Amino acid sequence: MSLNDTPDNQSLPAAFQTIINNSDEDKIGRSISAALAKNSINREIIDRILAENGVTLNDVKPLLLDLILSYVNIIVADHHLTREETDSVLYLKRLFKIREGDFYTLRYFVIKDIIQKELAVIYRNDDQIDTDESLYKVDLQDLFDLSYVQFLEFKEPEIRSALERGSDITDLDTVRYPKI
Repeated sequence: MSLNDTPDNQSLPAAFQTIINNSDEDKIGRSISAALAKNSINREIIDRILAENGVTLNDVKPLLLDLILSYVNIIVADHHLTREETDSVLYLKRLFKIREGDFYTLRYFVIKDIIQKELAVIYRNDDQIDTDESLYKVDLQDLFDLSYVQFLEFKEPEIRSALERGSDITDLDTVRYPKI
């Protein structure tokens, strides 16, 4: 898939229509969201929107991260990620030139909130991590380009809580005992 081809995912336009309907994005954010909702976006369209507003991609990187995070909030609502959804996030990161570390450094508390909400569902369900849940955690880590240590930082409170409830650490899909 090239940057000029939108992913084969009908949820992406629908999600961005929802984002437009439920947000108060600025002009640039609304323009980009509208193009995504119409499934007609590529690098040239983004460059045109940015040029019309006299800004560069770096100038609006926080806004672009917020657009991706709005999409992520929609797709994780069912506590499951499809291949199409993760491909769409990857596409958006490439399209917006989001680099590894951007989410962690620029939107730390937002990704922490998303990840910890999802981990709470995983760990509090039965205090055991099955294969599907383990793969879901990997997908969450990949969505935000987090290293293992960075992801563990978000995961430790839930592991600690599960251990306090009497869970066996071997059932929790971790290689490190959480810091006390």
